[in-house]
Amino acid sequence: MHLLLLVLLAQAPDPGAPTSVPAAPEAVNESLVRPEDFTLSDPGAPAHQSTLPWDFALAPPESLHVEAKDSGFDLIPVPVAAFNSDTGFGLGVVMLAYIYGKDYRPYRYGISAQLFATTTGFQGHYLAFDAPHLLGPVRVEARFEFHKDLYAPYYGPGNHTFPGRSLEGPDKFFGYQNVWTSDWLRFRVKPLGDSAPFTLYAGYEYRYHWVTPYVGSALALERPTGIGGGRNGKFFGGLLWDTRDDEQNAHSGFLVQFSGKIARPQTGSEWSYQGVTFGTNIFVSLWTPRLVLGLHGVADYLWGDVPFWEWNIVGGIAGVEGLGGLDSVRGVPRNRYGGNTKVYGNVELRWAAIEIPWGPAPLQIGLSGFYDTGRVWQPGEANGKFFDASQWHSGAGGGLRLMRRAAVIRADFGFDLETKRTAIYIAFGQLF
Repeated sequence: MHLLLLVLLAQAPDPGAPTSVPAAPEAVNESLVRPEDFTLSDPGAPAHQSTLPWDFALAPPESLHVEAKDSGFDLIPVPVAAFNSDTGFGLGVVMLAYIYGKDYRPYRYGISAQLFATTTGFQGHYLAFDAPHLLGPVRVEARFEFHKDLYAPYYGPGNHTFPGRSLEGPDKFFGYQNVWTSDWLRFRVKPLGDSAPFTLYAGYEYRYHWVTPYVGSALALERPTGIGGGRNGKFFGGLLWDTRDDEQNAHSGFLVQFSGKIARPQTGSEWSYQGVTFGTNIFVSLWTPRLVLGLHGVADYLWGDVPFWEWNIVGGIAGVEGLGGLDSVRGVPRNRYGGNTKVYGNVELRWAAIEIPWGPAPLQIGLSGFYDTGRVWQPGEANGKFFDASQWHSGAGGGLRLMRRAAVIRADFGFDLETKRTAIYIAFGQLF
């Protein structure tokens, strides 16, 4: 059972109810700041398009559903538990700290930290910092991460690698040991005003990889660029146009994003390459807000001297893994296909079938049906024709949703339409 479910689905104040103004700052009812007021994203950042297997960061919304504080702090420990067919069972804890100050909204500083590990030997730990007004209207964010994956998947580049085969359990042919740190600093601003849908961001990320191939593995045999690990520093930037009615559980509106990155020796990288990403999410309510059609599409293109781990990273303000797995094509094994160019799309029908009164904010139990598809290209490989349906790797399935306020917990069953493989994913937040 999700331990986080007990915390996030606790009784909450009514988001639509008016909040009384206290006579003095010390009269603010601090008990109204509850875990379910917090969203699933980096502190202060837009919601993730999805949630990586090791990433359960929580953050308060831009405006809490309570009277803002002029002083003091909140400290919230949140236990987490998760499962998916690719990474196994995971347990951890997230610590959230928010420091308030007069005229700083929603808070002056936000700090979060996570410890998380799975039964397959994956570890994901981080420390994150957010200051919404450190430089006036410019938001400043920083994050320091450590990851260890004893059986990171490697299938080689291209759209047709090792047909019908995939990593299962402690597989030393398709797996390798990957240990890396990722530290980044990001600046975000809304040049048209806080209420406008337009956001600009830019920053710098420094990664260091320690790569250990198993003897006789696919990685050891192919020896792609980056097999020795090393420094990978790059600048990045992008823009967002977001009209969604709810970042965590949208019923209408759209999100369009465009981003780019560049790595050079001058940026602290051992490889010179660059990349661009374009993505869009569209949401339409069908007759009622409880029945929503969601569409999601992403195109990611890299060129230059690209290290192999970038073949399975899709860029954007919140990068995800792909192609295959929890964040891209459900049912298809995690990172099953990779290359310099990745394209994938998702169609999902969400129905909030049951609404249970639970204090002032109801608990919704929903169902979903989905179809995911995508493909990759790699220079020098036989990638197939773009419009040939047999070249696209697809998964379909359905799932259960538990939703209350900002909290969304999903359990999906995915079916690989090529290999007939099945997979289960239990995670926080919608896929997009």
